[in-house]
Amino acid sequence: MSTNMTIKKVMTSILLTLFILCPHGLAAAPKNIISKQQAIAVVKDNFGGKVLKAKLLESPSGRFYSVKLLTKKGRVKQVSVDSRTGDILNNR
Repeated sequence: MSTNMTIKKVMTSILLTLFILCPHGLAAAPKNIISKQQAIAVVKDNFGGKVLKAKLLESPSGRFYSVKLLTKKGRVKQVSVDSRTGDILNNR
């Protein structure tokens, strides 16, 4: 067996082992995000009222939670919460 062939087999074995042990090694590392419950808590702490709906959305600038809230005054408010920091991005 030639040296080149042996090196190729060893390298293939190493790469295969790394791929099996680290399935996310070739993909971008997932970004840490706050939970939906944490986003809801941020909105309730800042605005009060009752949460009607919350969902994680993605835009070109990143992920955010869209939280629909019924205020104590009976108005519906839409609040965006940054999924990484928990900061309120905007509210309508």
